[in-house]
Amino acid sequence: MAVKATKFDHVAITVSDTQKSLDFYVGKLGLRQVEQHALEGDKVDEAMVFRAHGHSPPD
Repeated sequence: MAVKATKFDHVAITVSDTQKSLDFYVGKLGLRQVEQHALEGDKVDEAMVFRAHGHSPPD
């Protein structure tokens, strides 16, 4: 039996260069950067960008 997806909540993408990726997703695709921070204790930088049809996160 096939499952029909009608919507999704979020997608996570691992990248090697956070700033270069933000330049693409924000600058080229028009997504809005919601937040960015480094995760404590890890060499990980996390950025959240947002684009939705009909709804947006609270400001």
